[in-house]
Parts: sequence; structure tokens; C-alpha cells
Amino acid sequence: MRPRPAPIWLGRGAVLAVALAALAGTGSAQPTPALTLGTHSTYGAYVADPAGFSLYLLRDRSGSRDNRGGRADDDRPGECEGGCLAVWPPYIVAPGSPAVGPGLDASLVGTVTRADGATQITYGGWPLYYYAGDGAAGDILGHDVDD
Repeated sequence: MRPRPAPIWLGRGAVLAVALAALAGTGSAQPTPALTLGTHSTYGAYVADPAGFSLYLLRDRSGSRDNRGGRADDDRPGECEGGCLAVWPPYIVAPGSPAVGPGLDASLVGTVTRADGATQITYGGWPLYYYAGDGAAGDILGHDVDD
């Protein structure tokens, strides 16, 4: 199975519990943030890029089981490589420490180096992706898409 995407919702309708900590905020002046806080009328707050495009995490949907016999897949980040990248392009940033906008917790932001050498931003340890079907800032069309 392919990874199952989910926007990083903050507040009402959260799909990633660790993201709830993002509401704490940093309160300090920073350069143009790599991550901002968007708001959707139905779902509430979510993580976005500076232009307001929704960012998604991909949960591993391999169907594997944890050591207690339960499903472990929602607790691991999914990775997107090969053909998956046409639908789920990674959010690539310059190397370094990305700045975050108000309402987001900078301690949850990081980066990983992809196999191609590009630097991908992470939030709460989850690599972030765009959804190719989102055509405008504020679109959230990638929520619960299975491929």
C-alpha cells in the first residue's frame, strides 16, 4: 500500500496529536517563515508554507503490526519516493534551521536530507509534502487520499 496522507491539523479535528503542542507559539520576530499557520473554516488550524499551501504528512499504511498485535502503521512517517513524488512532492527548503510563523512551535521543526541530497522540512519528526491536487492556497484536497 502507498502512504496515507493527512494534513497537519492544529486544534479542532487534529490528526496528529503531537501537533497540538504547536499552538504554544514562539512570540519572537523571525525572518520569513518556512512554516505558517493556516485556518480552514471546517477543520481549523493547519500547517502551511509561506504562500498558504497546505502541507501534509504521510503515514505508513503498510499494514504492519506492532509487538502487541495492533496496527503500528499510523505511528510511523511514510516516505514518498519514485512515482509517489508526482502526487506528493516534498517540501524542500534551504539547509539550516527553518523559521516558523506565529502559533507554531519552533522546537518541532527540523529537516532531513533526502536520498537525492535535497533538504526536506519536518514537523514533529514527520517529513512534509504538498499534494499535487491542491491548486490554490488553502486547498486541503489531499486529506485522506490513498495514493
